Amino acid sequence: MKEKSLKELFISSLKSGHIDGDNYCLPRVDSNCELSIKEEGYFRNFDLVVAIREKLCRRYETSQRESSDFSADHMNIVMRSGLFTKFALKEKCRIDSVAFYPVEIKSDRDSLDERLAHQVLNALLFFGRSIVVLDTKHCKEKGVRKLCRYLPATFLGYTGKEDYFNVISTFDRFISTNIYFLRKRSLAKLLVNNGVEVAKVHKIYRCLENIQRINQKIAFSQVNFDGDVVLLPEELEFIKRLVDVSLTPNTRVANKLIKNSINTKITDFL
Repeated sequence: MKEKSLKELFISSLKSGHIDGDNYCLPRVDSNCELSIKEEGYFRNFDLVVAIREKLCRRYETSQRESSDFSADHMNIVMRSGLFTKFALKEKCRIDSVAFYPVEIKSDRDSLDERLAHQVLNALLFFGRSIVVLDTKHCKEKGVRKLCRYLPATFLGYTGKEDYFNVISTFDRFISTNIYFLRKRSLAKLLVNNGVEVAKVHKIYRCLENIQRINQKIAFSQVNFDGDVVLLPEELEFIKRLVDVSLTPNTRVANKLIKNSINTKITDFL
């Protein structure tokens, strides 16, 4: 099957709800949702970018919503503020009513090679999630189905019948925060061991957390090619204050470490 035909079947399947299996990682389309689809989205980096806009923001009004999910959604808005703000202004909607789903379409005419891993990684960096749609022959190969379990993406397979698809595997982690995490307890121990007062540990943690958040927002925007990033006034003020704080240049730090290690014996590391 041609890629274009598989695209059309997948879009039809989304609208008709013909995806069988655990589909909580997939876009949900119902009477409360409006569906927008961009082909060859974001400078041809993705075959499809699906945007779901809720008319009524029930995602944040239900009392049964778990706090961890709530936090992940809001963190995603903060980290990818440029992406969400631009779409919300264009569609004249609330920023928290939008969800994005990047989709890679792999027809039987496409080869599955190392590019797939790169495409999945790009999707995670752009949108925090990745969906890959496979044609019938790809689905039947044991090696491909095994590969699906190891890549951080949700894989769907075409059944060969009308517009019906099956969920092959799911990746339920949403990448909305930083690549690495600050562990407050470990940081507190490190600071105290280096002579920092316990009373200042929390403020230092929040300061480092803010630096990390701002850095990640800028990183996401640069990956996003168009460079859209929304820094809040308080974040800009925070950056301006950091300018007045000077640290020792890397070269001098390296020279100092080398100098201190000149008389170190190999037994000191054992």
